[in-house]
Formats: sequence, structure tokens, C-alpha cells
Amino acid sequence: MKAEGIIKGWGIGVNTPEPILRVMQEAEPDLCLLASQYYALNKIFPVARQRNVKFVIGSSLNAGFISGSPCYNYGKSAWNIPRKYIEKREKLRGIAAQYGVDLRTAALPVSLPLIPCLTAPMAKHPRSAPPILARSSAPST
Repeated sequence: MKAEGIIKGWGIGVNTPEPILRVMQEAEPDLCLLASQYYALNKIFPVARQRNVKFVIGSSLNAGFISGSPCYNYGKSAWNIPRKYIEKREKLRGIAAQYGVDLRTAALPVSLPLIPCLTAPMAKHPRSAPPILARSSAPST
């Protein structure tokens, strides 16, 4: 359909990296949505760079956890956050603060090179979106 000019591009949107990796093995998607933790990006981005696949990151701040939300991931146990994750978040906040940025701002550039669109969860107004979005070339939603 793309070769015929019926569509400009195609892709998939999922919560785990495995289906995207499979699609990239079997076909040539243009854009994929991944709503998952950052660890998943390490699995996908090297392959995506090789195949020129762009991404929409739907959970760039891990369901709001990185920005301070009392929610970690999704599902019934999202409010039951293991203490070790909270401690790790606080440690990362401290490191980001040493460089004069908040953790949201420090976290987002990890994924920006392959992302033509980045969602800004919990941003009720453009002024409340992480400052990195203002400096990126990616449109924000």
C-alpha cells in the first residue's frame, strides 16, 4: 500500500518491545509507539537506527513515576511501588539536581534522536511539560 501511494507510512503501538522487534525483522515499519520502561529502549533503538524506524514514546516517564507520580507502570499493582524503585528515583533526582535539571528533563533526551513525536504525560498545559521539549525538534503532544 505504501509503494502504491495509498498510505504514507505504517507501524504498530504496543507496551513491550518484543512485538516491535518482530515486526522490524519481518517488515519495514515507519513508525512505532512504545509505552514501556526505558530498559526496553536499549533493546529496540539499535535495531531501529539500522532500519530507520521512528518512534512515539508513549510512556517516556514510566507512567509518570519519573516525574513523581505515585504510579509505577500500569495495571492493578501500579500503586504498589517497590521501595527500591523509589530509592533509585530519589538517587537519580539527586544526580540530575547536581546538573541543575529536574529528573524529567534529564530522562527525555535518552530517546529523542529517533522520535518525531513525544508524549508529555501529566502535562496539563504546555508550560508544565518538561523543559527538554522546548529544546527538541520533536513535536510534543
